[in-house]
Amino acid sequence: KPYLKHVIIDGSNVAISHGLRKFFSCRGIAIAVDYFWKRGHRNITVFVPQWRTRRDPNITEQDFLTQLQDVGILSLTPARMVLGARIAAHDDRFLLHLADKTGGVIVTNDNFREFVTESLAWREIIQKRLLQYTFAGDIFMVPDDPLGRNGPRLDDFLRSEGSSRDFRSARKALQSSGQYSSETPSFMPVFKPTSSSQQPRNRVHGDHSSTWLPLETDMEAIPLQRSASETVQLREALIKIFPDFEQRQKIDQILADHPFM
Repeated sequence: KPYLKHVIIDGSNVAISHGLRKFFSCRGIAIAVDYFWKRGHRNITVFVPQWRTRRDPNITEQDFLTQLQDVGILSLTPARMVLGARIAAHDDRFLLHLADKTGGVIVTNDNFREFVTESLAWREIIQKRLLQYTFAGDIFMVPDDPLGRNGPRLDDFLRSEGSSRDFRSARKALQSSGQYSSETPSFMPVFKPTSSSQQPRNRVHGDHSSTWLPLETDMEAIPLQRSASETVQLREALIKIFPDFEQRQKIDQILADHPFM
């Protein structure tokens, strides 16, 4: 949605937090992405050091990283090995640079204290555009008042500058035209446990029982109607993810019911 800020996720911070500081949980990153996608965000970037994609017993469910990279959400910060020693760029700097360029918010529990004096722009980001979070099991949660009791509410905090005053009138216009819905979008990344239980699973090191299915990432809140060729391309992309015949029928029905996606 064009009125929402770019969300920049500190992948290492989120993964280690979800892994209870015992392991790097890629599932935790997927859960965080899913949370913001369901809120309507389409500009989402996750930064993770490149070396985290290497096989390591302390890095769990790396298939999530592959899926996130395939849909353009994951960005890997540079790292290389020289004479057996790892040389890695400071991923926090990438977070701050992108927040500065896009006006986005950074999802992290890091306070970035060492960067406060580097520039006025970074100081402003650190003071006003860091979004802290917590996990309750596999449930990702952020505060309703990210900057404290006297600060903006979460919806306003995540809304682009200058869009707040136009939001209500735009929504009213969309409602009157029949194009606005407050329901969750039909196409979104879906976090699906493959086990029969639908309850959040306990975070256990080495548990590989879930699959995250990211879908189209570049939708807008007020899009034009799809052309026939765009519908064909979208259908083919979805069928690659949902190949079963029954799922294909559902895809055709959803595409017919939602021509504005």
